[in-house]
Amino acid sequence: MSLPARKFRKIPGGDEPRPYKMKIDHIGIATNGIDDAAKWWREALGVDFSETEEVAEQKVRVAKLSLGESCIELLEPISADSPISKFLDKRGPGIHHIAVRVDDIRAELAKMKAKGARLIDEQPRAGAGGCLVAFVHPSSTGGVLLELVKTYLEFNNQSVDCCRSGHCFLDFSNRLASVRQPPDGD
Repeated sequence: MSLPARKFRKIPGGDEPRPYKMKIDHIGIATNGIDDAAKWWREALGVDFSETEEVAEQKVRVAKLSLGESCIELLEPISADSPISKFLDKRGPGIHHIAVRVDDIRAELAKMKAKGARLIDEQPRAGAGGCLVAFVHPSSTGGVLLELVKTYLEFNNQSVDCCRSGHCFLDFSNRLASVRQPPDGD
């Protein structure tokens, strides 16, 4: 049995060369309870999380379940006025966003803004695991909330994966995002 030939059409403006390959960083799933949601992933697929993190700015508790180069990010609200709480009230549990890993988050935001995208975040901010993140409104992405994630930051002339290594975190004390080694005990 042979498969039918597929026809592809070129998308206007879609042939911009990229010096790197974008990858899916994670898929965010809104849930009323991380522990119950994680139980399903553990029992069905054998994946589990080692710890949770609270992202106070977003009023959410986060657990990441590793799936190769990507992960599932479970999101549980910790306040009734959390964006995740509002999402759950409106749509119920399920996929909240798709996150794409980028090399230069500021350049990607500028490019999207220049092309007319509606940005939720005009500037990157601290996200789970110390990553820099920025969201793009679903009205610009075909109905999907898109998160841009900058995971690799330069530290001592080395590229460090701050979201996954646990070896660094962002310091916004001088209003500029910089990476510094965590003090002993962090």
